[in-house]
Amino acid sequence: MEARILRIILFIAVLIRLAVLAAAWNAPDRLETPDSRGYVELSETLVGEGSFTRENQAEIFRTPGYPLFLTAGRILGASWWRAAVIVQMVLGVLVVYLTFILGRMLCDRLVGLWAAGFQAVALVSIAASFRILSDSLFAFMLISAVLLIVHHLRTLKWWSLLCGAVVAGLGCYVRPVGLVFCVLVVIVLIFRRVAITRRLGFAGALAGVVVALVVPWVVRNHLAADYAGFSSFAGDSMYFFSAPKVLAEVEGLDVAVARRQMRQEDQIRQEASERGRSPGQAARWRARRTREIILGHPGIYARVHLLGSSAVFLPGVTDLLEVLGVTSGQRGTLDILHREGVIAAVRHYFSGKIWALLVCVPAVIVLLVKYAFVLVCVIGKIRWKMDIGVWLIVLTVMGFVLVGGPAATPRFRVPIEPLLSLGGAVGVVTLAGWIKRRKPKTG
Repeated sequence: MEARILRIILFIAVLIRLAVLAAAWNAPDRLETPDSRGYVELSETLVGEGSFTRENQAEIFRTPGYPLFLTAGRILGASWWRAAVIVQMVLGVLVVYLTFILGRMLCDRLVGLWAAGFQAVALVSIAASFRILSDSLFAFMLISAVLLIVHHLRTLKWWSLLCGAVVAGLGCYVRPVGLVFCVLVVIVLIFRRVAITRRLGFAGALAGVVVALVVPWVVRNHLAADYAGFSSFAGDSMYFFSAPKVLAEVEGLDVAVARRQMRQEDQIRQEASERGRSPGQAARWRARRTREIILGHPGIYARVHLLGSSAVFLPGVTDLLEVLGVTSGQRGTLDILHREGVIAAVRHYFSGKIWALLVCVPAVIVLLVKYAFVLVCVIGKIRWKMDIGVWLIVLTVMGFVLVGGPAATPRFRVPIEPLLSLGGAVGVVTLAGWIKRRKPKTG
């Protein structure tokens, strides 16, 4: 019976994604965002020049994992984007199955089935499969790494630890935020309930594998771009999103105006350099300027960062509507969201298309129900009270939410959506247990 339910869930997951694929089959423009263009350009330089550059400079903002993924599909010529989304669609269905496996591993098959069901209809994850963005690939790698590490935590098997370390380290090349997960795993390994020597041995082994995997790219950045780091993503994002938000609060400016001022300041700095700045010099200056602004107003920064990070939990149904061609993006909705709130942003985005807004209502309700069950899970802590694997999941969700700040959007939730689906599943079982125990016995 349970195997049949799982097959039905996977069939539903495939059916939904095939319907979206059919709708977008001849519309590659719907699958692209401004970020997509950056990945495509890097993929083109890898194929045409054998280098990882943009505008004749070494790229240090993005890492090569996803551009390499896109490059593999270019053997199909003009249909490379179809190959990319088909593979991402398959990965999305595999994530549904892996979510079931994780739920079964941590709790039981019932939790696994509920978790897979939630994940099968998670619209933000469905949409991610059809965007030329790294979210879907990274989500698959993250859930795979979580599974392997949880298996190690429960069995102390070396093979699952080392395989998890390899997957996590390679995942950093797809999204640099993967480094956050690696750090969290090391912390969990150090604080687990085994002998101190084994803790340090396991943590050291994982850290060693990850470092061995990422160091070559750090060396490349140093030699090619004068940058001592794995990626400038964090510093550049804070300069263009967090710092303008703080300045807007301090000086009473519109966020868009503050962001434009920061871009102009960066451009002036670039033009003032006689020979032009190297990518590393530019990244260091932005990081230094960001620190000056944040350290000057730490309280304001903490507030805007936490409020900005909360955008991760928004429904994100607009991504799917854009893929289906119902609406279009890049109209300044995010700025309106941060400046005027959710209601104003919704009104702006759906202007003249009330029916599209109404279509989104059921999806929003399903997501809110899942969030409610996640809350029940947190309150109930059913079967998870002292499980170190659960602490890894909780810390991963918190870490990925908090790194977003003002740059956060619902697509930032894609990598942790399976973990939220798992939390919702535990909440369902927890509530069912409460009801069963409180139900008066008859006879």
